[in-house]
Amino acid sequence: MASDMRAIQPESLYKLYLECQERPDGRRLDEARPTVLNRGGVGTADGSAYCRAGHTAVLCGIKAELPLAATLALFDGDTLVLDPAGEEEALCAAAVTVAWAGDNLLLLHKAGGHALSEQAMDQCIALSKRRTLELKKLLDVSADAAAEGGVVD
Repeated sequence: MASDMRAIQPESLYKLYLECQERPDGRRLDEARPTVLNRGGVGTADGSAYCRAGHTAVLCGIKAELPLAATLALFDGDTLVLDPAGEEEALCAAAVTVAWAGDNLLLLHKAGGHALSEQAMDQCIALSKRRTLELKKLLDVSADAAAEGGVVD
């Protein structure tokens, strides 16, 4: 009969349970569902977790990659300035941002109306690559120091 009532009048059935200070699954009103949490179960993810509460289950994995970027500002024809400050960027004829993931060029964005020569664009790509390699080394050193409990300036 409870299954018939659950299908026809689920709200009425639930109210009857509440009047008896219990729930349809047998738990008290103040009792949570049995919960399980496992971290790190997905080997191909950088981080993962599996959580189950009663019959509800969630599996999540996170894969993170680190899209390093460098910006260059163009002044007076083909004069390039790496890592321009805000004031320099406001005064430049154009700005180019190049983002890398390892050796893969991910993004090339040119802002501003001034055209760049092929030589200037090649220089932007080369300088941005050099800068992102410097940043990668800094991040690797920072990660190593953090793992050892140290601080990197």
